[in-house]
Amino acid sequence: MATDKRWFSFWVKQYIAMVSNIWSIDFNNMEKRQHKRFPITGIAALQFEDNGEIKTIQATLSSISSVGIGLYADNPIEINKNVSVTINFISSGGTKKSVVEGSVVYNKDLGKLHFVGIQFNEDVNPVNQPLLYEHIKNILTFDK
Repeated sequence: MATDKRWFSFWVKQYIAMVSNIWSIDFNNMEKRQHKRFPITGIAALQFEDNGEIKTIQATLSSISSVGIGLYADNPIEINKNVSVTINFISSGGTKKSVVEGSVVYNKDLGKLHFVGIQFNEDVNPVNQPLLYEHIKNILTFDK
């Protein structure tokens, strides 16, 4: 339950920042987090099983950390649903693609959109997601 409240708090702040176009807010000072979140530009395909059928929905990336990602999707995905996330993101070397497994920990109806929070099954790492790992590492280097 406490995890749901933390995710809710984070995603509400992200949405406010996006709507207000204020990305200079230091979310780390607003609440204590183990993993810093960063805005990310790109799209994702979320693949999951629903009633025995494999479904895929498209989403727009919002923010990412080494342990999770926030996205805007046209359709909701139920909490605790296991998903495979194919992330297509823009990096210094162009468009990159990475796949991460996780589960939905947050879903907020925003009218025509749904904000979906996904917690990865394991931290992004150089073995399983080398391009995404390098991207996050580069952001951390420039953020200091």
